[in-house]
Amino acid sequence: MKRSLNYKLSIAFIAIAVTTALVSVFIIFLTSRDRFNTYLTESASESTANLLSRWYKEYGSWEGVEALGLFMQANSQQAGPGMGMGMGRGPGGQNITHIPGEGRRDFTLANPQGRVLFSGQQQVKPGSSLSAAEMQQANPIMVDGRSIGLLLTTDRSTYYNVVEQRLIHNVSVSLTVAMLISILVAGLTGLLFARSLTRPLGDLTKAVKGLAAGEAPTPLEVRSSDEMGELTEAFNQMSYNLEKSDDLRRKMTADVAHDLRTPLTVIGGYVEAVRDGDLEPTAERMVLISNEIEHLNKLVGDLRTLSQADAGELQLNLSEIHLKELLAQAADLFRLQAERKKVSLSLAQDLPGLLVQGDETRLLQVLENLVSNALRHTPAGGRVQLGYETTPNKARVWVEDSGSGIPAEELDLVFERFHRVEKSRHAEENQSGLGLAISKAIIQAHKGRIWAELPAEAGTRICFELPLA
Repeated sequence: MKRSLNYKLSIAFIAIAVTTALVSVFIIFLTSRDRFNTYLTESASESTANLLSRWYKEYGSWEGVEALGLFMQANSQQAGPGMGMGMGRGPGGQNITHIPGEGRRDFTLANPQGRVLFSGQQQVKPGSSLSAAEMQQANPIMVDGRSIGLLLTTDRSTYYNVVEQRLIHNVSVSLTVAMLISILVAGLTGLLFARSLTRPLGDLTKAVKGLAAGEAPTPLEVRSSDEMGELTEAFNQMSYNLEKSDDLRRKMTADVAHDLRTPLTVIGGYVEAVRDGDLEPTAERMVLISNEIEHLNKLVGDLRTLSQADAGELQLNLSEIHLKELLAQAADLFRLQAERKKVSLSLAQDLPGLLVQGDETRLLQVLENLVSNALRHTPAGGRVQLGYETTPNKARVWVEDSGSGIPAEELDLVFERFHRVEKSRHAEENQSGLGLAISKAIIQAHKGRIWAELPAEAGTRICFELPLA
């Protein structure tokens, strides 16, 4: 049978709570009982020693102490600590009525030399001698600063009187109740905690299934700042990116269809007119058809380049490149076009010799896209300049124009596919809208980055970074 994560966590928390409570109660019971036994033994030893020393002070010897010991044993079977009055016979048979009982006392009394005078244990006979270990363990009985005997008290863990048994029972009951309450509280806390963990997971599972079923992604509420909250934020970001990618895909499909339709319509119209005899196949018309076919080939080539970049299959032939020579070559390709538009096209002054690692053909393609865009948006009398500068382990290349510039809110969008700042100019100039997207893919394949910024003066600056050779 399938078990939910909430069920498994709840069982785990309850098991941990029960185990912890049992171990804690067991340890507390053992330690408290041991300390209680130690207290009883020490208390009995001290009170017995006090009684015996008072006896010795009053009668001046141990004569008749056996009667005191037997009386203390007999009278303390039902008495608790500090309860009852002692009755016995001292030397000469006098009554002993002034020594209070202090509970059960199985003790052994010996003289300072270790000879047993009295013992509550049957295996120890009066007149026998204590062993060296017993003499070392025994407590001396002092009167006026001198030792008048040795007291060996029995460990109290071997027996308890009625009051002590009742106390131990009450402690055991209290510990059991505390254990049950701890298990109950820990179990409820574990259930709530398990619920708090599994609820976001349930929401995530439901949202993921919705995405898989094609439903529109809905942002989830972030309820915490821990790993679960980070996971929820990551899912929300993923949902946003998926929705954005889907929108871009639909837009790209529509743009590709539009860009293909225009040249195909032109070509189809001329071919149909020539076929029907309405137009003569003149050289000018063939050139026009050839230009449209070239436009189609360029669009298909651009799409193929982007698909290779998306699949990580964009091939690079890396080598050391003289950056200044590469920029000069790109400028020379557009020198005639710049002169016809009366735009100044130049390299920045005092460029140092610099080697970069890259694919010369691909990087020249990037520069061609950037310079072509710059010239297209720069009016007569304007300027386009190419340059570079060094940064730690990288070279920063830039192409700057003095044209109309890019709105600040679109600086991060110009590298998206088919994004056009001036939509109306695109169809007129047969631009696919893929140039900057291709440039971004090529630079990223070189482990670099590309971005747009607005210079201090009017215009636009496109920058990209390349690793140094």
